[in-house]
Amino acid sequence: MAIDLSLSSEGISLHNFTKIPQLGIEINVENKETYEFNILGYTLKLYIANVFINQFTAFKTMFLYSAGSQSNATRIRGNFNITPHLFNAIEESRISSPLKMRIDCEILCVRPDGNFNSPMKFDGFLQKENTVYYDLSLEKWHDLASKMGYKNYAIYEVSFSNRPLSNQFKYVIDELNNAKNAFDNGDYNSTIYKCRIVLDEISKLTKENKVMKTQLAEFIDEGSRNPESLKSKKINDILFNTYNFMHIAPHSNEYPPIGREDAEFALTLCYSIVQYYNIKLNQYETKMYT
Repeated sequence: MAIDLSLSSEGISLHNFTKIPQLGIEINVENKETYEFNILGYTLKLYIANVFINQFTAFKTMFLYSAGSQSNATRIRGNFNITPHLFNAIEESRISSPLKMRIDCEILCVRPDGNFNSPMKFDGFLQKENTVYYDLSLEKWHDLASKMGYKNYAIYEVSFSNRPLSNQFKYVIDELNNAKNAFDNGDYNSTIYKCRIVLDEISKLTKENKVMKTQLAEFIDEGSRNPESLKSKKINDILFNTYNFMHIAPHSNEYPPIGREDAEFALTLCYSIVQYYNIKLNQYETKMYT
C-alpha cells in the first residue's frame, strides 16, 4: 500500500490551552494506489530535537479514493502537550538551526473488496508505517515558544527593559541582544563571546572614563558607613570576575566544551549586571542634569 505523508509549516500550530501548552500537528495523507481504502485509525509519535514528546492515537474513519482522484488525500491530526519539563529538554538538546522534528506514523486501513453492493466487505486490514521528517525554522519555534509562555521564563524572571535608560547605554543593549540571539540559535560559544563584548562596553563607560568612574562610584556609595567596604568596589569585583569567566569562549581550546548551561549562566550574569548599571547610570544622570 503506497501512501505519501507530508508536513508543512502551516500544519504546525498552537492550540488553545488553559494550563499546559498544546502543539497541534497536521499531516497530509495522499493515496498513491490504484484502489480505494478506508483509514480506521492512526497513531502519531512526535520527537523534537530527538526528545520524545508523546504519542497520539485516534480512531476515525476516512475514505480515500484512488490515485488521480480529487478525493485521494486527507489530513490526520494529533495534539501534544508541551510541559515545562519537555520544553527544557528540547532547549538543552537542540544544538543548531533548524529544529529537527520526526513523526512516526502508524495507519490502520481496510480495503473494500470491490463489491459496492456489499460496502461492509473488505479484503483485509492493512497497516502502513511511515516516518515524516521536518525542519522547523528557529523563527517558527521562537514564535511558538513565545505563545506558549516559555520564551523568557527560564532566565528572565526579573523584569528587564531592553530599552537603554541612559543614552550612553544603547550600544551595550544592542550587544546584549546579539548575545541573546546567539543563545536562541544554540550558538553557546558565541553567546559567551558576545557577553564578553557587553562587559567590555560597560567597563569603557564605568572604568576607563576616569570622571565617570569616580563620580558614579561616589553616587553608588552615597550614605555608606564603612569606607573600607564600599558597594561600588564589590560591584566592580563582580564585573571583573564575571568578565574573567567569559574568557572560556575566546580560549575554548583550554576548557571543556561549552554547553547550554555555561551560556545560560553567562547570559544570566550579564543581564543582571547590565540591568544594574543601566538603572544606576540613569539615576546618576537624572541627579546630575536636573
